[in-house]
Amino acid sequence: MSVARTLQALVLDVESCNQLVGCPGCGVIAHGHGRVVVEVIDAPWAWVPARIRWYKRRCICREHTCETVTFLERSDKVCAPINAQGKPRARTKPDSRF
Repeated sequence: MSVARTLQALVLDVESCNQLVGCPGCGVIAHGHGRVVVEVIDAPWAWVPARIRWYKRRCICREHTCETVTFLERSDKVCAPINAQGKPRARTKPDSRF
């Protein structure tokens, strides 16, 4: 993880720790297949525009009967999905932080 300040914004580079990941299609432990950079823009921090560059893991499911071949990791803690109106989606389960 790193943090840099540019003239336009604060830039945070984040990536997840090397953890076991289950395939969303079948649940089998998946294998890493590189990373993809996803940039989240307009995440203000202390009134300073911020950009989060998330180095997401791409994984491969090794189960030959599974329809999921590759997938990207997801984390609502880094970037919550948004709906068509640009607002965060309602959580499907209670947040364990509270």
